[in-house]
Amino acid sequence: PQFEWAVNQTINRHKQRGGDVSSLWIAKIDTISYVLLENLLSYIGNLDAQYPHFLGRRLQIDDELQFCSGGAGFIVSGAAAQKYIDYWPTCYRERIKHDPWMAGARDVGVTYCFRQAGIDPNRTVDGMGRQRFHIYGPVKTSEGKVDDWVSDYSNKINEPIMKGNDCCSSQSVTFHYMEAPEMRLLDSILHNQTFWASLSDNDRQTKWPKNVGGYSSRPGSGSLEEPTWKLLLNGIHVLQ
Repeated sequence: PQFEWAVNQTINRHKQRGGDVSSLWIAKIDTISYVLLENLLSYIGNLDAQYPHFLGRRLQIDDELQFCSGGAGFIVSGAAAQKYIDYWPTCYRERIKHDPWMAGARDVGVTYCFRQAGIDPNRTVDGMGRQRFHIYGPVKTSEGKVDDWVSDYSNKINEPIMKGNDCCSSQSVTFHYMEAPEMRLLDSILHNQTFWASLSDNDRQTKWPKNVGGYSSRPGSGSLEEPTWKLLLNGIHVLQ
């Protein structure tokens, strides 16, 4: 399995260079996910990697199966990664190899093994209950236009989908289902909010990429009252 191989390789390379696992953080991020690196570093900077931390967007299927969305990405501390790798052969032998669905739904299987190893996902919402890790891009997220299963699994873990600026922590870390042109635009907006706010509605809207496909979508307009623009220009802050 790729995740386990990558984690094990990362731990071994870190040790070979004289590093201590207690100082290590490992991120699993899809190629279609945007990461606001400053906010990620600030977030983990307040946590101690010598303790087992499993950070991401929590969802709940049923009483047994709670998991972190692979799309939204997850971050694990060195202590958690080492404990996971030590337990993985047992988890695979006793459950994963006998359960084709869990073997295929890798984020579910990974989280299951973390939990069996005694590591539950951290609650990563901010003090106002807003998410840091996002399963969709900023347009769908701010408009609350998510798949029914995401809404259902969010309700089951008592972290319901919210719209507008309530959808997202001001210290948000990731947005998923974003193509490269959108990522470049999002990075520009978040790091140059004053400039983007000074543009005309038409200029803002025309600069958003067209026909990006998949789950990507464009704001309804370039108005500063549009939920997406309100979120990106006023709701999310790049931490220094």
